[in-house]
Amino acid sequence: MVLVKMVDSEGRMSRVSVANNESASFNLSNILYMSTCLLMLFAVGFGNLGLYEILTK
Repeated sequence: MVLVKMVDSEGRMSRVSVANNESASFNLSNILYMSTCLLMLFAVGFGNLGLYEILTK
């Protein structure tokens, strides 16, 4: 997870260096990390919408 975060923040250069060592497992972990980030963003967004609707009523 630490490798994925570092590569995601730094960009393509470090991604290429890591992909040379373990491409398949790294790609899988990168996809899982991005999907979990998107799920967290959606959860926070829907939670804020629910709070906003409750507060405005």
